[in-house]
Amino acid sequence: MRSVLRLTGMSVFGICGILMWLFYIGALRQWLGTIGIAIGIFVAPGAIIFPFIYWLTEHEFPVRYFALWATGLAGIGLAALAAPRAP
Repeated sequence: MRSVLRLTGMSVFGICGILMWLFYIGALRQWLGTIGIAIGIFVAPGAIIFPFIYWLTEHEFPVRYFALWATGLAGIGLAALAAPRAP
């Protein structure tokens, strides 16, 4: 049972990470065109800084980004709870 919970938590975390990265690339493409896609692929998104830049640029709080972030943290928390205990 623990291995299923751990796998589920890690999968949720990984999928949320990929979706956050795609959100980042999409925003850069919207702002900079095709060069934004290249920047998004080769430059680390700065998961803490990017949402605030988005907020300042778009004048809209990135609720979906933070929801993905929170879901990913919950997934990693689930995986940590299901991890084997040290004796």
